[in-house]
Amino acid sequence: MHDSPLWKDLTPVLVALDSADLGIESAFHKQWDKETWETRLSSIVRKERACNYHLDNVRRLIADSRATVSNRLKSPPSRDAQNQIGKRGIVISTDEDGCAFELSAFLAAIKSGLDFLAILCFRHIKGVDGDSIKTLLKVAPFKSSSLLDLFHANTVWLNTVRDYRHPLVHRLSHRITSGGVFSELGGVESRTLFPIVVPVKPPDNPPDTRRSRACCDAMDGLEGLIHLERTGTVTSPDGVTKTIQHEVETQISSGYEPIDDFMIRNLERFCEFTVAIVQTIAQTAFTVEVPKQRVIPPIATGT
Repeated sequence: MHDSPLWKDLTPVLVALDSADLGIESAFHKQWDKETWETRLSSIVRKERACNYHLDNVRRLIADSRATVSNRLKSPPSRDAQNQIGKRGIVISTDEDGCAFELSAFLAAIKSGLDFLAILCFRHIKGVDGDSIKTLLKVAPFKSSSLLDLFHANTVWLNTVRDYRHPLVHRLSHRITSGGVFSELGGVESRTLFPIVVPVKPPDNPPDTRRSRACCDAMDGLEGLIHLERTGTVTSPDGVTKTIQHEVETQISSGYEPIDDFMIRNLERFCEFTVAIVQTIAQTAFTVEVPKQRVIPPIATGT
């Protein structure tokens, strides 16, 4: 627990917790309430550690996948193997179910950590109670307090995590793939490894059936990637054309990012949000706030 970066950031809050007042006007009526509060905080840190565990697993799976694909691309196909990429080539596309399982568990850990964080907040917001962030996301647009304002400011990200997690955990609808391509043209060879990417926003729910799998080729299955080919030739005075450059390049499509970057970005956001919430609770001396009605700007209309 103590090797967690998040735990180190929260240590000053634990010191303040020890000196927080007890009583009927406080958020802590008795010492046991403090113990319960700290237990919830420890659970949040354990979820952060779980996220790092799943991230490390994905990094290992990426390294293993790249090594496997690289080895397969070392042996070029026979001369009669042809496809749309070049005179001689092969495309490798492999489902990375392990990465999908790890991403599902990663998002479940973040969502669970956010629910524990919400339970901490309920003790400090008068008249608001529940067991998940769902309640706070419903209340925050209409009520204001130091904690509700933080949830309101982060609504887009919180909803994105929730909406991304739900289909992966309950349906595992998104296909994650890896692969690479070997292409040879006029004696010039090109080998490219494909990055393992995921959508930045919650994915759609495409069909995963025998028909859908049979109707797509290897390149179709590599969602989120753009494939480019550069070829250069020279023609000698005697009319012989020779290939001097042949490169197949893969770029990440807009709206996608490498799976490990996606996990790092959301884990950092989770830790930053957790620290902001817990520090705000400490800065208000662990008191109970009475939320006010949020002022909603009127919608401008044309005249």
